[in-house]
Amino acid sequence: MIVNPFPPLEKIFGSLAKVKILELLAKEGELNVTAISKRVGANHSRMKMHLEDLKSLKLIEEKKFGKIRIFQINEKTLAGKTIKDFIIHWIRGYEVVVPSTEF
Repeated sequence: MIVNPFPPLEKIFGSLAKVKILELLAKEGELNVTAISKRVGANHSRMKMHLEDLKSLKLIEEKKFGKIRIFQINEKTLAGKTIKDFIIHWIRGYEVVVPSTEF
């Protein structure tokens, strides 16, 4: 029997907010809940729910410094590392370099 180490895709890609969170963390590294909420454009309580869901899927991890909660992609798991690599490659695919015609 083969065990799939990845969460179901609909749990990740079925939510635009979760995709935005993962993209943001892949690009920025670490961010707190307030910064993620502002940049994703979701209210604080909804954002905490999405972050907890992504954490339960082992895609992100949390560090606590008193009341401050910092989140980042969980690169210790195959799923977290894979999703980060995918997002980075996807973003770079859109960074098209236009050659200069000036001499």
